[in-house]
Amino acid sequence: MALVSQSSTASICRATQTIKHVRLMRTVPTMIQDAVSRPLKTSTAPAVSSPHPISHIRLVQYNEESGNYTEEQRAFYRHRERVQRWHHQFWTENNRHFQAAKLAYETSIVSTYGRQPTPSELSVFYKDYLNASLERHAAYNSLWWKENTRMLLPALRAELCSLRTSMGPIMHGVDAWWQRLGHAIVRMGGGYRAQGITVR
Repeated sequence: MALVSQSSTASICRATQTIKHVRLMRTVPTMIQDAVSRPLKTSTAPAVSSPHPISHIRLVQYNEESGNYTEEQRAFYRHRERVQRWHHQFWTENNRHFQAAKLAYETSIVSTYGRQPTPSELSVFYKDYLNASLERHAAYNSLWWKENTRMLLPALRAELCSLRTSMGPIMHGVDAWWQRLGHAIVRMGGGYRAQGITVR
């Protein structure tokens, strides 16, 4: 039996590593080219903004152009975006009105007493402001609950449609199994099968 010297083993290992390195160098440009030419997947996740500077609400926008939404999901998302726009508009106007009223109150304190208002004076302003805005806030709160309740059915439809889409192959298999079972029962005579006109 021939013995292989240590130097020849080392040279074989170096040659094997060189071949592997050359193969890797040939495949890396191909991998890069494939990654560049591959079309990017359009994200279906909603885009959420940072808090609006006036309303302090994070606005959510759905990417309807992704093509991955069902009609039920689109209807729900449009409804939700419409409610969100109304919600954002209310709080933008409310916060502007509040800031203007607070600035007028602080200006009146400064002009009358020559100092900034104290916390107890501001608490009086807050109470008066809330009392003056009670009807407007109550109307908003009532409409907010109504709109959220109206969103329940579209949200349920969208969720069921999403579940049906994700469970499609499984449900198709279950449906086919039930059909086969029904046909087997009828063939064995265990089920009633109408032939033509039946009179009883």
